[in-house]
This record gives sequence, C-alpha cells and structure tokens, in this order.
Amino acid sequence: MGVSSNLDSLVTGLEDVALQIRQMAEQAAERTGECND
Repeated sequence: MGVSSNLDSLVTGLEDVALQIRQMAEQAAERTGECND
C-alpha cells in the first residue's frame, strides 16, 4: 500500500512539472514569436 501511494504522489508530481514546463515553453514561444515580428 505504501509503495503504491508513493508512486501515485510521484506521478502527480511529474504531471505538475510537465504542466509547468509546457506553460514555460508556450510563453517562450510567444516571446520569440513577438521578437520575430
């Protein structure tokens, strides 16, 4: 039980990190797009 709960929290943490990285990448893409204009 303890191992599965640790895995669940690990997966949740990875999903949060993935969301943050995607948001950062989108913001960076918007900035480079504005610069190219």
